[in-house]
Amino acid sequence: RQFCAGVLGGAVFATYPGYSFTVPALAGAVCLAADQRLRALVRFLLGAIAPLLLIEVLTAALGFSYFGTLGALSDSVTLGSFDESLVFIPRYLLQVDGVLGGVLLAAAAVFLVMLVLPGGRALLSPSVCRKFVPLFLPLCFCLALHAALGYFARHMVFYGRLLLPLYPFL
Repeated sequence: RQFCAGVLGGAVFATYPGYSFTVPALAGAVCLAADQRLRALVRFLLGAIAPLLLIEVLTAALGFSYFGTLGALSDSVTLGSFDESLVFIPRYLLQVDGVLGGVLLAAAAVFLVMLVLPGGRALLSPSVCRKFVPLFLPLCFCLALHAALGYFARHMVFYGRLLLPLYPFL
């Protein structure tokens, strides 16, 4: 399962590199859900590398490097405002999705607070913790990292297309 999750993560990244933060989030979820975390991480990484290496071999046969083209990607994603990176997610959810976005944002915030506060996890059922925490925490971390890189390092702006695949997990 870890290898297949890695293949999925690598394929998602290869399809649209803007979803790069989903790969470490998925890796974190796979590792947190496994008993032997190092072994799970190695299996995930081997799976994630497989589609990327396949694409690199195919593009090399065509005379260019897939990995070489990725180097210029973040420099080209500048349509938007780096200054909005830290507030983009809540603003987008509220402005684009309205009430439903507010409900999603509030539910995610309450869930995060319950996970962080002492005794908060006791209020959640064990099945909720087992099923959602391994995905939710790494995803929050990666989204926060992406926002911080956009704001402080001017690396890549946030825009709505990056959030849409995450809606089922909110």
